[in-house]
Amino acid sequence: MQYSAVFLAKSVTGCYALLIEDPLYEKRGMTVRYMRALMVCVIMVLALSGCGLFTEYVPVPLTVGTSTRTDVIDYFGSEPFEYIWGGVTYTKDTLPTGKYDMLYRAGRNNDFEAVIDNGLGTHVIWEIRFKSEDYRCLGGLTAGMTKEEVFSYVGNPASTVTGGPNTWTPDVFYQDIDGEAGYCYYDNSASGIRMFFWRNLTSAVYIYSANDTLERLR
Repeated sequence: MQYSAVFLAKSVTGCYALLIEDPLYEKRGMTVRYMRALMVCVIMVLALSGCGLFTEYVPVPLTVGTSTRTDVIDYFGSEPFEYIWGGVTYTKDTLPTGKYDMLYRAGRNNDFEAVIDNGLGTHVIWEIRFKSEDYRCLGGLTAGMTKEEVFSYVGNPASTVTGGPNTWTPDVFYQDIDGEAGYCYYDNSASGIRMFFWRNLTSAVYIYSANDTLERLR
């Protein structure tokens, strides 16, 4: 549930007013009166924040297959921290023909990536990648989720392979890849989103279709 700032202000002010106007407080000192009022107001703020008061996401105007390198720069207001692909680092003047990754240090985990396809000289976004809970898609899918939480957004996989290699087949959930517990991968073709898991939680979310549900925490 979301609460507006106006609602919060009125609630806290009302709470404070009720406390200081209580006749019982006439027998107490000003310090006690204000401390008690402040304590209740703080508790109320924390309770409301737990209901999502301070959790507001706004759309990210970047779309796979449509937005370009220039759009990414305009959105962030700067060149990326790094241009890189296949272990090779580039500059804005030496960008390759083909794919390259625009890496931005944004968000709690310092990773937002826009993979650009420059095969036709158009520098169009080929894939969007994020590893931070500051970003989400499909109204809630983000980093740090269990597989059950992920499936609630994109649906259950067609099948599960446990303990074997990752052969990158869409709609198959690869669990404990190569025997490494908690290392998993899932590509949901219907949503055009693929995810990596580490310690059974999503560590990276990749959007590879024209999915316009990407949002960022304000």
